[in-house]
Amino acid sequence: MWWRKTSVWAAGLALWGVALLLPRPGGHPPGQAAPWPPRSFAVYYGNWDNAKISQAHQYDLIIAHPGKKMDRFNADLVSRLRSGADGLPGNTDDCLVLAYVSVGEDEDPSPGPAPLASRYLDRKKLRLHNGFLAMGDDGLPQEVPGADGIPDRNGAWGSYYVHPMDPEWRTTLEARLQKLAARGVDGFFLDTVDVAPDLQEEMFKLLGHLHTRHPKLRWVTNRGVDLWRKHPQQMHQLVDAVVLESWFTHWNWSWGRAVIAPDRLDNDRLSRSVLQGVTALYLDYLDPQQPDRGSLLALRRGHQPAFWSHPFLDRLQPWPQSTSTPLAPVQVHLERLPDGRVQASADCEACVGCDLLPGSRGPWAVGAARQIQVRQVDVQGNTSPGQSLQLAPRDDDWTVAWTLLELDHALRLNWEGGEEAQVWLGDSPEGIRATAVQGASPLRVQGLKLDRLYWVALSRPGGAPDRARPARTHDVTPPPVPTRVEARRHGAYITVTWEKVKAPDLAGYRVYLSRPGAPLALPYTRIEETNLEVAVDGPLEILVTSFDGGNHESQPAAKIRL
Repeated sequence: MWWRKTSVWAAGLALWGVALLLPRPGGHPPGQAAPWPPRSFAVYYGNWDNAKISQAHQYDLIIAHPGKKMDRFNADLVSRLRSGADGLPGNTDDCLVLAYVSVGEDEDPSPGPAPLASRYLDRKKLRLHNGFLAMGDDGLPQEVPGADGIPDRNGAWGSYYVHPMDPEWRTTLEARLQKLAARGVDGFFLDTVDVAPDLQEEMFKLLGHLHTRHPKLRWVTNRGVDLWRKHPQQMHQLVDAVVLESWFTHWNWSWGRAVIAPDRLDNDRLSRSVLQGVTALYLDYLDPQQPDRGSLLALRRGHQPAFWSHPFLDRLQPWPQSTSTPLAPVQVHLERLPDGRVQASADCEACVGCDLLPGSRGPWAVGAARQIQVRQVDVQGNTSPGQSLQLAPRDDDWTVAWTLLELDHALRLNWEGGEEAQVWLGDSPEGIRATAVQGASPLRVQGLKLDRLYWVALSRPGGAPDRARPARTHDVTPPPVPTRVEARRHGAYITVTWEKVKAPDLAGYRVYLSRPGAPLALPYTRIEETNLEVAVDGPLEILVTSFDGGNHESQPAAKIRL
């Protein structure tokens, strides 16, 4: 049967030869893999697997974070994302893929005792106590205006602010963009473009400088409204779209939920003026389980494309779209209760100005409000026409602005002036009650449960409370100080070791290697390791600390000099 094998091989070779002559789908050129402007988009910074890749294919545009080292963001992954659900490049279901790039903050600075690099901003001075950071009542470092030789840090994300046009920083960005372009991305999503308001002209020059390196790719910025205000024509040539992050909702990390963005009215004005005609992509944050989900979804009715997620941007589930048919109106009446709060006769959404009152029927603490707007809303954000209801004034309304500091088992309330107040407290906005805590500022509510969400309001003693706000108690106590810290030299290297810290919320360790008499150097971070080995010469002062998930850092162990 050898001739059959020969004929099969011959046929196979013939088919292979024919296949070589046929046109092959090479895919769309970078920047043209999907229609523009996109009809839908997603922002995803999590890990990619087959399931996530499949989910991403429902969007026209995917904004992905390549990671600091870009080791998992290779050309194969980019190709699979771009090729759409059918896996074949070059047809109508392809997706655009943009890579995240931070242009105003350095996410990966070099630790150790080197002098402060010219790219970093140094406009805030850290308070020191006994040669180390002085912590405030919230357990975080205290800052004041001034320079201290230590780069200014974004405490929320652990990155450092930079001068946009610093030569070293430009070279770093150029290299990163080139590596990403070589992986086949369609363009770049530029974050942190407006972190230094007085350096926006530098940022504008940086965008123009980078654009010349990859003019055929797509360029999308995260906000950057001042750039559009000052250079509208040039920005249209440099940037294809703007992601308007937190345009409608703002994520409150303390409360673990979304709230109405405090600058929402200004954002509406900017959309109608400065950003008129600009392709806008709306990115907002929301917990799908929070009770006011429908009211927050309703904020962005008529604004598309929009994407909702958690601030960690590790989710790709689409949100249900609201319908174009409004809900039928329901007549609502308001009643003043003896304690000054307001009760509604039917479930509704209630607002005082731009502030959403929590709960669906009350009783609401409304402070000195004289008018409340009410309407119906469902979980998809569909609403009924609103109605405005008037309230009779009261003489005992609390009208003084106050602030709140969340501590581990306590809350501290502060306000200006000598007026006395009474604290209202409860587990829900409807359940707040007047407490025995009253007096002049500051007032401290003690004996609370740790990591518990409470609702708080102030009133005059015996009077009606102002609008309630949520507050979550936090563990502001850092982990224990590391013990048995030792350091030694061996050749060009030094080795630092310490005993493992036992704490349920331990997030890792920081090792400061600073020159005697110089500012604290940027620390080396260790997550699980209890040792550090680096090549460094010259005299050193060594400090080792531990820190938790809330970035509360211990005082250092005894200083070691080498």
